[in-house]
Amino acid sequence: MQSVDVRRLSVWLQESAPPLLLDVREDWEYAIAHLPGSTLMPMGEVPARHDTLPRDRPLVVYCHHGMRSAQVVA
Repeated sequence: MQSVDVRRLSVWLQESAPPLLLDVREDWEYAIAHLPGSTLMPMGEVPARHDTLPRDRPLVVYCHHGMRSAQVVA
């Protein structure tokens, strides 16, 4: 697992092969605010759905404070 800061992520998203943004918050949190182009997969759904994620590109997993995303990545 690696951390990426906002500036690096902004640049990375503009590149020809951007990462997939995976938002692991709940539906209602995503509805309030999310990054454009992100994919919602609440943390509790990841065990059943992780095989649907692409394996041919990097993933940036995020949540509100970083705790859920760190658990998902682990």
